[in-house]
Amino acid sequence: MLLSVVIVNYNVKYFLEQCLYSVQKSSAGLDVEIFIIDNNSTDGSLDYLVPKFPGIKFIANDSNRGFARACNEGLARAKGEYILFLNPDTIIAEDSLKKSIAFFKTHEDCGALGVKMIDGSGRFLKESKRSFPSPFTSLFKLFGLSVLFPHSKTFSRYHLGHLDKDNDHEVVGTAFTRAGNGLVALDLKDSSTVKTFVEDQKPQVIIHCAAERRPDFAERDREGARNLNVSVPGHLASLCKSHNIFLIYISTDYVFDGHASPYEPSDTPNPLNFYGETKLAGERAIAEVFGEEGRGWAVLRVPVLYGPVEYNAESAVNVLLDPVLNTSKPVDMDDYQLRYPTNVIDVARVIKDMAVHAITTSTPLQGIYHFSANERFTKYEIAVLFAEILGLPKTHLTRVSTVSASATATRPYDCHLSNRRLQEAGIKTNTVPFEGWWKRELIWRK
Repeated sequence: MLLSVVIVNYNVKYFLEQCLYSVQKSSAGLDVEIFIIDNNSTDGSLDYLVPKFPGIKFIANDSNRGFARACNEGLARAKGEYILFLNPDTIIAEDSLKKSIAFFKTHEDCGALGVKMIDGSGRFLKESKRSFPSPFTSLFKLFGLSVLFPHSKTFSRYHLGHLDKDNDHEVVGTAFTRAGNGLVALDLKDSSTVKTFVEDQKPQVIIHCAAERRPDFAERDREGARNLNVSVPGHLASLCKSHNIFLIYISTDYVFDGHASPYEPSDTPNPLNFYGETKLAGERAIAEVFGEEGRGWAVLRVPVLYGPVEYNAESAVNVLLDPVLNTSKPVDMDDYQLRYPTNVIDVARVIKDMAVHAITTSTPLQGIYHFSANERFTKYEIAVLFAEILGLPKTHLTRVSTVSASATATRPYDCHLSNRRLQEAGIKTNTVPFEGWWKRELIWRK
């Protein structure tokens, strides 16, 4: 037995379900055993999980014996060469286990290994790096000295605050209406200011995400949409080419008409609305600067996105929560157009991998790529799923199976994007399960 995974559970069956799916995917091809030590959960964890995971060993305690004792119960049964103690609210990457074991095999002096962790919003968890909790180390933390001196090698030893959490690459984020909290104020429409900023920063990669992304708003303000979605990308491309900066431009599945999915990057675009036309024009403005076959640029087309937001209207998926929660107001819900909602955390990971690939390989990415989850939903199906997770009625949601006549901009029927070209480039395209992510997100609202 190569690896034993020990997980302690107490009343978190939905979190644990997603955790186990990720462990199974990450352990593919490895000799692995998985133990679930259940500390007498009262939420029906065992009844819910045992049928779903027949190959996993469940140990049911008749009382809550605490985390440490439960871990020791799993350890006593484990037969693996390596032991992983894993929290039940954790999702691991597909290659996490293989990379960790490979590290052990190439570092014989390593007795224990921790990994970099992020929360559901993509924020670094300081628990990723901790020193041994000696009496003095614990004392400094208990008395708040680690908070007063967060970067001190002496007082912040508990979380090793003197060490950079991610010193591989420096990232500078910019914003227009949301500057602050680490984001630098920058008006992309002010070309001279943008030029000065780029020349001062001297980046290796620019990731261009800003756009007028709302099809109906783009139709109403065509000049503004054309400026932001076409002129700005063209200007950034010129700056990047002249300063030898790799440009990644985020585009959309709406460059297609939705009649011949799944779409490859080489398929002929045919946008149905002005938003799609401007995003396609932005792609072509970049290609014109660099040349179709020229290096130094990549376009990443993505579908409708969801994930952590400041307010629901930021996402065409998250915003569906609002009518679901307002059970007193009847609402029509589209059950026609097919969507493939993709989590922004997955998109961020792919963009990061593309950027690293661009600056660390002799054959960087070039041209157009697609990234999309493969789970298919209509708006109505998403809304019903939200209602079921929250335990709310759904009788106020009316299924509409025809094209909405009230929409200002026409939407395509099915723009499913193929991930094949990204996969051929060695970029991982796995995505978090849609229902699982929302169960984790909404469980606290029940």
